Amino acid sequence: MVTHLGRVLRVPLDAQNKMLVAAGFAPSYTEVPIENLAEVGEALHFMLQAHEPNMAVVIDRMWNVVFANAPALDFLGTLVTDPPLYQGQLNLMYGMFHPDGLGENILNRAEVEPMLLWRLADDCERFPDDTDLRSLFADVRSLAAFSPAEVPAHAGLVGTVRFRMPQGDVSLFSCIASIEGSADLTVAGLRIETFFPANAESVQIWSDFREAAG
Repeated sequence: MVTHLGRVLRVPLDAQNKMLVAAGFAPSYTEVPIENLAEVGEALHFMLQAHEPNMAVVIDRMWNVVFANAPALDFLGTLVTDPPLYQGQLNLMYGMFHPDGLGENILNRAEVEPMLLWRLADDCERFPDDTDLRSLFADVRSLAAFSPAEVPAHAGLVGTVRFRMPQGDVSLFSCIASIEGSADLTVAGLRIETFFPANAESVQIWSDFREAAG
């Protein structure tokens, strides 16, 4: 019954483990180290490579970059000399706001920062017991120049980020996919974020960038 209620209410797996322990049962869900993902890890790497020549990354619940394909690594290496780390990890959300990360290369920060803050606040609401996630939100918000109240939530068909690149200004939008049905905490917390050029001009600029990167 505890497991059924947790599934129906879409309670996060770690919280379901706590519910089971509180009810006098052993935890049901495992937590495999990221380096031991076996076939799941191979499938994730396959999806990242299949998305080339566009960028794709795998992030965990804390927005730490777990895996990245070659275009994503080339993009970061082109725009950032020494990426800032968050608690020793390359963190996508932190890097988008930090002035020594991608922040200084984002041309539409007034649109992007509120969009990302909304997304991170939603994560905090879905995982209310995750103090690390709340700390990330507080640290990221302290770096933000624009608050969520400054831009309407419905601005634009999709949220795009305009980056300043050597080949020109490129607009990208992203899609995030999660792995459903996993009985492991690590796998359930992973998300795949894929990036796409948002217009014809950006397609050409991205193509020029990939050609220059080899």
